[in-house]
Amino acid sequence: MTVSPIETATKAWTIDSTHSSVEFKVKHMMISTIKGQFGAVEGTIEIDEANLANSSV
Repeated sequence: MTVSPIETATKAWTIDSTHSSVEFKVKHMMISTIKGQFGAVEGTIEIDEANLANSSV
């Protein structure tokens, strides 16, 4: 991730799609676990330190 120069209390990072992935697992009927992943990920993470409710992904 790289930090963007923002002049407010909000900090922003861009997700590095080359080195990132999203993985998940879901229990099915408490018997088996299904696993999966998304390889192509892009986006921005913004953290508002003054009010975390205003943060976003």
